Amino acid sequence: MIISLEMIKMQWSWGMMTDDQLGNFVIWGNITPEQYKEISGKEYVTPTA
Repeated sequence: MIISLEMIKMQWSWGMMTDDQLGNFVIWGNITPEQYKEISGKEYVTPTA
């Protein structure tokens, strides 16, 4: 399922997801690391295995 950037921003602003959940959208290719920072105000850190 593709979720729009605007929908992600809205859900974030409503407090509906954690940093890790937001990071999943980077992993899945829905947003870029730069967009992650724009939304959360934090640098995206690639998870390690």
